[in-house]
Amino acid sequence: MKVTTSNVQAPNGTGLTDPLLVSLVDLFEHVHWGNMGPELYRNGGSKKFERILTSTYTPYSGETKLISDNLPMISSWAQDTETAIIVGPGPAMSVMAKEIPVLQSLPNLKKVIVIELSPEFNKESTAAIQTVLPNVKMSSYLEDFRTVDLSAESYSSALVISTGGLTNFENISTDHFPHAQVTSHLQAIKRLAKSGGKFMWGYDSSTDANRYNRKEISEFLLYPLEKASKRSGVIIDPTGFEHITYANTAASVLSHDWVVTRDQDIQIGNQHYALSAGEKFVAFSSAKLTPDKTARSAAFQGINTNVYYSDGDGVVIHTFDCV
Repeated sequence: MKVTTSNVQAPNGTGLTDPLLVSLVDLFEHVHWGNMGPELYRNGGSKKFERILTSTYTPYSGETKLISDNLPMISSWAQDTETAIIVGPGPAMSVMAKEIPVLQSLPNLKKVIVIELSPEFNKESTAAIQTVLPNVKMSSYLEDFRTVDLSAESYSSALVISTGGLTNFENISTDHFPHAQVTSHLQAIKRLAKSGGKFMWGYDSSTDANRYNRKEISEFLLYPLEKASKRSGVIIDPTGFEHITYANTAASVLSHDWVVTRDQDIQIGNQHYALSAGEKFVAFSSAKLTPDKTARSAAFQGINTNVYYSDGDGVVIHTFDCV
């Protein structure tokens, strides 16, 4: 099994090289926002996310059931697949419940490529797939699927599978649909799948913010602040923030914000910030796609809808053919 990782680049002007601190500075200075995704799952965050999955996280249970209920049709659609690419598989329990049943149903499968930014999830999911499918060649990349280089992988086309998200976009407006980010992500998927490839996308279309304004999700979304407070050269009190998720149904966007609850002065390396109670920072943001909007957006990129399956809670499993 081959594992490929990417290198962290030091930012200009700050002297910081720690990815978490770089992301925090970018967020507090509004250079980037909604950018805490990678940091949420690192250094203990992955375990907090797993606790969410085992509680009452509707998208996880909904996707699992939709795949199970429709597996014969999904398998028939993808039966010629020789190479599968799993983007962001998450923890072992997730890949066992969702991706592996699909992989096991593919009679011609020869290779599986895992692309996952979380080191913990990358290791877990790759090991789970290899255990269940010992005769399938495995490659694993600890990189962003949008920029990963798969030139060393020999395949003519692939089935790309992404469940549990791929809709958490950076730098999106909460006032309108994130057309640019959705287009960029779909173009990256098509590059991975190649002409003649397929794409199975699991996503959540619900804009019910109450699903996210819960204790266990708040602990997960605030965890980067707790980690940062323990870094050398950082002065920040994570208890001076709370998490609140806001919804804009018209824009199909959820904004997961860090809200300052009291005045405090923050130091990150040589950067300083005087924060006041009531200020908000968009730590994480999610596009809540509808099947119709997704089908229309994908068609512009030559990614044509095959069929989609949905439940009454907004969870969708959407299958596409790449021209």
